Amino acid sequence: MREPREARRNLRTTPGARSCGRPFIRLACGPLAVCCLSLADLNAAGASPDYLNGTRWFPRVWRAYGPARVPPPKLGNGAELRRMVHDGKLELSVKELLNLVVENNLDIAAGRYIVPIAETDILRAKSGQAARGVPAVALPSELFATAIGAGIGGASAVSGGGTGPAAISASARQIVIGPRGVFDPDFQLNLSFDRTSSPLNTVHVAGVPTVTTPSGVMQTRYEQSFPSGTSFSVTFNAQRQSSTQQFLLFNPAYTARLSVAVNQEVLNGFGFAVNRRFLNIAQNDLTISRELFRQTVSTAVMNALNAYWDLVAARENVRVLEEALAANRKLYEDNRKQYEMGLMAMLDVVQAESEVASARRDLIVARTDAQLKELQLKNLVCKDLAGVANVEAVAVDPLPEPRDGDLPALQEALKTALRNRSELRQAEGDVANRELTLRYTRNNLKPVVGVFAYYASSALVSSVGPSFQQVWQQVPYPEYAAGFSVTIPILNRSAQADDARAQIELRQAQLSLRRSQNQAELDVRSAVIGLVQARAQCESTLRAVQSSGAVRDAEQKKLMLGVSTAYRVIQTQRDFVSAQFQEVQARVNYAKAKVQLDRMMGMTLQQNNLSLDEVLRGRP
Repeated sequence: MREPREARRNLRTTPGARSCGRPFIRLACGPLAVCCLSLADLNAAGASPDYLNGTRWFPRVWRAYGPARVPPPKLGNGAELRRMVHDGKLELSVKELLNLVVENNLDIAAGRYIVPIAETDILRAKSGQAARGVPAVALPSELFATAIGAGIGGASAVSGGGTGPAAISASARQIVIGPRGVFDPDFQLNLSFDRTSSPLNTVHVAGVPTVTTPSGVMQTRYEQSFPSGTSFSVTFNAQRQSSTQQFLLFNPAYTARLSVAVNQEVLNGFGFAVNRRFLNIAQNDLTISRELFRQTVSTAVMNALNAYWDLVAARENVRVLEEALAANRKLYEDNRKQYEMGLMAMLDVVQAESEVASARRDLIVARTDAQLKELQLKNLVCKDLAGVANVEAVAVDPLPEPRDGDLPALQEALKTALRNRSELRQAEGDVANRELTLRYTRNNLKPVVGVFAYYASSALVSSVGPSFQQVWQQVPYPEYAAGFSVTIPILNRSAQADDARAQIELRQAQLSLRRSQNQAELDVRSAVIGLVQARAQCESTLRAVQSSGAVRDAEQKKLMLGVSTAYRVIQTQRDFVSAQFQEVQARVNYAKAKVQLDRMMGMTLQQNNLSLDEVLRGRP
């Protein structure tokens, strides 16, 4: 599957996919890759919730107020593992091993959640609220130290002003309108019913000594902000009030007020870059989260391959010791026959018998070590270890032989590492976040200047219908207002401190990126040297095995001719076994050095034909 390009995830059905001719789903993830899945494949795999876009609000509006449906984790071993177990054995090639790692490795399974976590941050930032950050990703303190639960603005409460008779007045008043709401619009509704009785000390004002006033009030507001720094609100308040007092124009009286307010930030808080800062950070974190997951997968694959080669080496050591035990037993039997014929001393028989006991002990240690290596490998390829505890894991691929193509050119390896290492992509994402933070703190140095406009219409009548007609059509009592507000912080020290800190942290992140680049170069050079050394060790230990084997065979022939001793034969047998051990260790070191070089170059997934997006979906 092609490596996806970077974009937000949008789930939509598109007919006519050229690859298979079937309808497919286009998945776009923030700044991430777009890939195509057939609907049948998606249904078979189980579609995950759309964390980037959330629940569709219309037409089933109630779904927006319910909990997200997050599938529970699958804690049992996968179908691929169960299919591969036959007759109490699990025969594994390297390819099959990697399939099981993708399906069942718990580190990878846990790492899959980091990308959805980052996607939920994008969803939260789209609403205008602060992103909460991604595990293992450093957050710019200037944005996030006090941002949890806060956003680019704050929702203002519905005001009761303008609903009573005093709303219509000839007196001038001051109007100040600040930013309102967040990117997600909100609707507020207050309903109240009240009945008050007030004693009076005169009957000349109200005509009665006690005034009883029942009233019902409805207050509504719709408000929203936009990334440009613009915000607006529409408020409609209505009230019905009756009274026992005399001399009223309307009883009951219906009052209503409609108002529209618009505010635009001019300096501090102006522009898309500033107001979308949380969304931009969250999108960068989504890219970083993919690199974190890539790093997790690479580490899990590397550990599994190393464990696989360790198991192969352990089984090779068992084979070597089984052959050594057989050879020592034959030597003991031959020596015993020679002793019974009077041709050999009892000391030679005892030495051979002691060597048999030593070989049997070494074989037991090697077999238990192989069992331990087998258990460690099974722990990396299954979720439920108890389910395969009695299954024998058999590695069917032999240790790799050194090849000329395994060693890349140093400069090409360095370029590949700088292009593919996940650590470098993470460090670059951190620098990008710091640059976004610096743009915000630079903007925050400016004074707060906002311009606003306000329109309102009021009504006072004796019934409901005319009140709506007056507010919306006749508008006998209009109000118009416009103005600006300026807030100039004297000294401005907090903004200066934040800006200076943002610059310092950016410089620190740039140095950390350089350090990561140098570390990547050091890792690649060390891995190349390690592979060269491992290859040289393979060649030398192979010659040592051949030489020690020839010496052992020659010494055995001499013993049969009576020109050598049993002790000398035992020594050559020990040397031969030791040489075989060294050869096995050199070959496993070479296999691990090749795995390490791929890891240091950031090519673990590519070298093993694994797609990050397929692994993210749980498929090899």
